[in-house]
Amino acid sequence: MRNDDLGLCVLRWYASGDTGISSIALCHRLTGYLATDSWKYNSEPSDGDDFGGCVRMLAAIPGLRARLAEAVDLSPEWARLIARWDEIEALHRAEQVALPGKWSRKTYALMSEIRFPKSAA
Repeated sequence: MRNDDLGLCVLRWYASGDTGISSIALCHRLTGYLATDSWKYNSEPSDGDDFGGCVRMLAAIPGLRARLAEAVDLSPEWARLIARWDEIEALHRAEQVALPGKWSRKTYALMSEIRFPKSAA
């Protein structure tokens, strides 16, 4: 994809209003667009709603889903989430089908476990 096409896709997605701190951080890392406050650059999704926003952003901008692994350097939490992205996404989609518009409890629990693993004692 040419850079001007990529920029247009990013602009369309951003203008849709279906954005959040984590999806903007991921978009910025994968495209270089949407540079905002530095504290937002590595904000990972914290729940199913945030995660869903990232999934929709990846779907809205062609080619980004295939490059997801490039974002593992955002933070250790991002790296752990990306390593299990397909699993989280499958659970999130299943919860959205079963309970449309409801809070994704199982997705939240899985993401919390991944983001904050219990250390082996």
